[in-house]
Amino acid sequence: MKNMMRFELKKSVSIRKNWFVFIALVFVFLLYFGSLNNVNQKQWALEERSLNEQIRLLNDSIRHEKSEVSTDAMSFQMEELKLFQKILSAHLSGDWKDKAAAEIEMLDLRINQSPEMVADEVRRVAEERVDFLTILLTDSIKPVYERTSVDGAHLLWNISLLFLPVLFYLLFFILVGDIYGYEQEGGTIRLLRSTPYSQLMIQSSKWIASLVLSMLYILITITIPFIIGSLTNGVGNFSYPIKVGGEWSTIGATLNLVWLLVLATLIFSICLIQFIAYFMKSGTFTIFLGMTLFLVFRFIPENLIPTNVLQWIPFYYFKVNILVDVGNDFFRQGMFCLSLASVALLVIPYVIPYIRNKTFWYRIT
Repeated sequence: MKNMMRFELKKSVSIRKNWFVFIALVFVFLLYFGSLNNVNQKQWALEERSLNEQIRLLNDSIRHEKSEVSTDAMSFQMEELKLFQKILSAHLSGDWKDKAAAEIEMLDLRINQSPEMVADEVRRVAEERVDFLTILLTDSIKPVYERTSVDGAHLLWNISLLFLPVLFYLLFFILVGDIYGYEQEGGTIRLLRSTPYSQLMIQSSKWIASLVLSMLYILITITIPFIIGSLTNGVGNFSYPIKVGGEWSTIGATLNLVWLLVLATLIFSICLIQFIAYFMKSGTFTIFLGMTLFLVFRFIPENLIPTNVLQWIPFYYFKVNILVDVGNDFFRQGMFCLSLASVALLVIPYVIPYIRNKTFWYRIT
């Protein structure tokens, strides 16, 4: 078994195309890191400009409408102006705790206004922001510009949600196709079947080698930008709060679920490639069919498929970013569906000969 796995891994690693895919993926991530780093440096100045603009507008409103609005409305504007000035002062001094506390005060001021003055959606967003800032203050976690932050934790988070659903799996089908498909064309499968190893051992070795190889490619690829981000901007905080399925969670806890789901999708993908390669002699067609299935189900509009049908399509769970919106229910259903589909793809090739009145154990002995 070990010799078979060593053979499969050496064969795939020795293929130059695989190294090109790996280097290209690292290059894409480094470009992504560089673009975020440039944007993140501009965010501080943009926020300062936005706060100054808010203060200017409030001053203009107070000056022009002083005699036209009610005392309560004028009092509200004056209080809001003071809090905006307080937020700006804390922003310029770099005191994030004072800034967060002042923002909470301002949001509370808006939340406590009458329903006629504040829309329900605005009130809901304000309440959610207050909860978020309260968690940061309680846990002493410095807020960051989440979508553009380039510390290690947020960079890993953004890469996992933006790139994993598409890029990894397209490259994965190419890499795993080498282990399964091209043996049919190159004739090495006939050599393997002439060895004393059983068919079950050969297929098991391929399955494990595919999983190990794909995980290594993915982990090494994302580790490089993570290390660069951590060295240049700090590791960040994996306890940073985020909303997952309407409930507060942390980046670390959610990444655990994302990567478990990624592992399940990788296993399903390997089983799918193995299933296709069982019936096809062309390695190129094996990869093409696998990628076509992935792209069709990945980008088909969800509104065209009933929800009760969609949740039983394994490719639906390749969209790991949906986990953030749906929450743990998506994770649990995804793990169950992917596990069931993987088992079915593994078992069917061995059941077919039995159905055709062939010796069932011929394929695995």
